Amino acid sequence: LKPQIEKFDSIFGAWVLGAPEGLDGVPGPTTADATLGINAAGQFTPYFTRSDSGVTLIVPDAVNFDEPYYANVAATLKSAVTEPYAESTVGGMLMMSVTQPILVDGSLRGVVGVDVGLDSLSNLVKDQRPFGSGSVYLMSAGGKWLAAPDEAMLLQGYDASVETGTLSADAQAVQAALRSGTTTILPNVTGAGGESVYRVVHPFVLAGLNTQWAIIEDVPVAVISAVVDQQTQMLVIGDPHLCATPHAIAAQRSRAPVRRPAGNPHYRAAARR
Repeated sequence: LKPQIEKFDSIFGAWVLGAPEGLDGVPGPTTADATLGINAAGQFTPYFTRSDSGVTLIVPDAVNFDEPYYANVAATLKSAVTEPYAESTVGGMLMMSVTQPILVDGSLRGVVGVDVGLDSLSNLVKDQRPFGSGSVYLMSAGGKWLAAPDEAMLLQGYDASVETGTLSADAQAVQAALRSGTTTILPNVTGAGGESVYRVVHPFVLAGLNTQWAIIEDVPVAVISAVVDQQTQMLVIGDPHLCATPHAIAAQRSRAPVRRPAGNPHYRAAARR
């Protein structure tokens, strides 16, 4: 566990949580032994964490097996991640726990996990500028902003309607996209700068973690309009058939007055005279 923290700067904690019946199926002693990672309840709960003095071993006194860091894996026996959270012990840093089951003959004997900081990922996403003036954000599987149009929205639902329970049409569309994994475009959205944008929701899978997040991309309507206008002009200029169309129509019209009388029997009779 300890080398994981020493090797990767983004990992702030590495831990093991033994199953209630113990790693070997036998409950441990009720005497705490911090050097062995055992608390007073006999639970194997070593937790290595980064601190100013280096990597420190902590043994939590109490464990709640109903918390997502254990319960998610216990329910599926598969790797998982928790919903991101703000960790108060490191200044409110955005973090998540990546967890994996410890299986013995198909039975869950514990969960091993690492706590990963997400601030660098969020900042990387926010620095992207699609089409030169667009914006990129990040959303968790639970529909929480991890990189948001407004810092006050971090770890909040898509919009205020999520808190009230009466979801707006856009919030419903975002949640549906996260469930289905289908890219969705929301029109008529007001961007962070007050401009009108197309909001594109791109769900993606966190490889090996059985979890789906979404990239949210705001593309200014003005940019799309300019691109469409430019492409249309290039299409017209570059296609000889389109260029020839107006001339063909004009030529057709110039011949039309002659052709119509030629098919008229009165015109033919007059011509013979």
